[in-house]
Amino acid sequence: MTILITTIPDDPKEWAGWLEQHLVGLRLRDLAEELVLLPNSAERPLQEILNKEDIVAVREVGLSSLAGHQMLMLLAAPKSLLDLQEDVLLNGGEYWTSITPLADMNAAIERVRGRQNAELVDGSGRGKRQAGSLPHSGAGFQPAIKRRSLFVLATAAAVLLIGVTLWRMQPAGSGTMLGKSGLLANDVTSSAEYLNRIADAGNEWFDQDPRDSTQLIALLQNVSNDCQLLIDADHKALMPDERDWFVTKCQNWKKQFDATLASLQSDQLTFDDAKSAADTTMKKLVNVLRTGPTA
Repeated sequence: MTILITTIPDDPKEWAGWLEQHLVGLRLRDLAEELVLLPNSAERPLQEILNKEDIVAVREVGLSSLAGHQMLMLLAAPKSLLDLQEDVLLNGGEYWTSITPLADMNAAIERVRGRQNAELVDGSGRGKRQAGSLPHSGAGFQPAIKRRSLFVLATAAAVLLIGVTLWRMQPAGSGTMLGKSGLLANDVTSSAEYLNRIADAGNEWFDQDPRDSTQLIALLQNVSNDCQLLIDADHKALMPDERDWFVTKCQNWKKQFDATLASLQSDQLTFDDAKSAADTTMKKLVNVLRTGPTA
């Protein structure tokens, strides 16, 4: 039996097509059980990851409508994938019927087709279930064997083989603020220019106008993911000591944003208090980058 996480494409641009095949396939539950055993796995409902507009877009045009960080959050919350599967199977548009099935799905389709043909030959259309046929439409979505112990060993080996591709890969930027495309390009004449460009991007935080906790949570999730991008990037425009300083600062800022996010999600902070805390962290980020490594 193939360990499914070893088939995750190296290129994040291919994740959408790969996951779509599993959403309409027979082994999504197996995939979820493997993902649960990986680091950073968490239980989060689908509605915390995708809003109504996102879900409607997925129904109509598939997972390509999602940003890279949203794909990461789905894979980091394996049980949400089962909810997403249910939604697209019940509500998905024509797009979902155009997806090329995986080999195991094709085999199941052929078994069902053979059963239907046999029943038509019998003339009754209500023949007894033949050995080897699917007992009901949902059977393929249940794991054939409880294999958790095997997954513990196999997944550990797989993670080593793929270099922890899923969890350590540089995340896709949000497209705004610290996740802007081209923000980290090495096309500057000095490290100060590079840091000031990132500071300018961070300053765009104050142009945002979240009106409620849901919108603020989305912004904090974006800025947290973008901070991870800054932590993992090469920063070729910086000298080694400057890079070490910058990465350490980014790690601290990410911790502060994550703490604010967690407190807001758990209702330990009100919307106003969380917004104030996030503003303070972003002000520090911008000011420190303007000053440079002496800060």
